[in-house]
Amino acid sequence: MANTYRRQGLIGGTAGALDALDGAALAAGDFALTTDATLALFYFHKLNPSSGVAESSPNVIEPDTNAGNKRWELCGVWAGTYNNLTLLALATGFSVAGGTTSKTLTIEETCTIDQDLSTTSTPTFDGLTSTGDVEITGDVDVTGGLSLTDDLALDTGVGIDFDGQLLNTFVDLTDWTPVVKIGGADTGITYTTHVGSYCTIGSVVFVNGYIVLSSKGALTGVVTIEGFPYTIADADKYYSAISISMFAGILFTGQVSMVMLKNTATASLTISLEAGGVTQVANTHITDTFTLNFSGMYFVSQIALA
Repeated sequence: MANTYRRQGLIGGTAGALDALDGAALAAGDFALTTDATLALFYFHKLNPSSGVAESSPNVIEPDTNAGNKRWELCGVWAGTYNNLTLLALATGFSVAGGTTSKTLTIEETCTIDQDLSTTSTPTFDGLTSTGDVEITGDVDVTGGLSLTDDLALDTGVGIDFDGQLLNTFVDLTDWTPVVKIGGADTGITYTTHVGSYCTIGSVVFVNGYIVLSSKGALTGVVTIEGFPYTIADADKYYSAISISMFAGILFTGQVSMVMLKNTATASLTISLEAGGVTQVANTHITDTFTLNFSGMYFVSQIALA
């Protein structure tokens, strides 16, 4: 029949310590509850008669006498109503329960969490493996590896900081409406269709659009495509070429190119003429049924979500 022991202190061989129990009297299934008065913790250990691993307090305690392969293995720590709790590489999971005040959980060695973990504090992990849900509404600092077997879901405005570079936006495929302007206005311009979609990863926007006019109106001036989901970053190095897969309803011979303009949500259209030279697409270059299909990516300084 298994026995339960109540001890004071884990190691040192002093009277009442867990390692002072004679191994000859211990058997499989024995259980020990040990108080650590200094740290105000309660340790729960179970005897493994065939362990044989080296002592590493508080995870593994070796009896000082007649130990053989018998080892006390840590299976739980309880902090009662104390504020701080240190959890050291538990082999069989853990539980933080009881008390009426907030607790701090510190995992100092590799630990596998096989149950849901939820916190509204600011946890720090030196390596984290979880097969359950991890819900954290505070900041997370992972200095070791982060291993997940399920999706990583981030709330709006929450990001991952990679050595000072914040990746804080993951936007699923979303609709947007491209707009044609002539001379900076859209009065009188009508459409058969003008649709688009985009997604973002961090500061990169992936976008596509399809436009078919039914009337270009009576406006004059340069043709631009506006209404892009986010403003391009404000630096010369961020000018981005957008690929055009199809265009029609044109009154020129040449190739059309499309470029995002820095610090705007606007793209310009440029003609490379067969006869040589480059000029911007204007109202005189397109018909009432001007058609454009495009896709590409561009950079933004920071995507702020509401």
